[in-house]
Amino acid sequence: MKLVNIRLLTDRLPEMFRFYADILKFEVIWGNEHSDYASFRNGDGASLSLYGRGAMARALGTKPETSDRAGHDLSVIGFETENLDERAAEFIGRGAKLVAAPCNRPDWGIRTVHLRDPDGNLLEFFSVLPRQQWSRDLLAEDETLNHSR
Repeated sequence: MKLVNIRLLTDRLPEMFRFYADILKFEVIWGNEHSDYASFRNGDGASLSLYGRGAMARALGTKPETSDRAGHDLSVIGFETENLDERAAEFIGRGAKLVAAPCNRPDWGIRTVHLRDPDGNLLEFFSVLPRQQWSRDLLAEDETLNHSR
């Protein structure tokens, strides 16, 4: 199996479309802000799509459901990028609101910035840190994992 698409269900497709197309500058490969479905390409790998929550419910013959997040994120969508700080500045310049400013996360081995799309989905953009900036615990875990393979 191969993951080829992540599809976000939304009741705010026009706003979500503009966010991914205009703020994050993902390449539109299908649809527009007035359709029930839109798909974007962002480099190699899986595409990201938006689908109207009601349209999906009709396709499945079910009722549209909403998630009760109650202050907790249900998922995070991660994107690896070069020049993380420049990318974050571009997003802010185009109107994105950061959840967490760029910072090194030595326990994860990456530098991250977090923001939300108009539906509240948590997005993480990251760059891999050089190994010498990793925490001792992460280096030890990596060593253990590499020896067990």
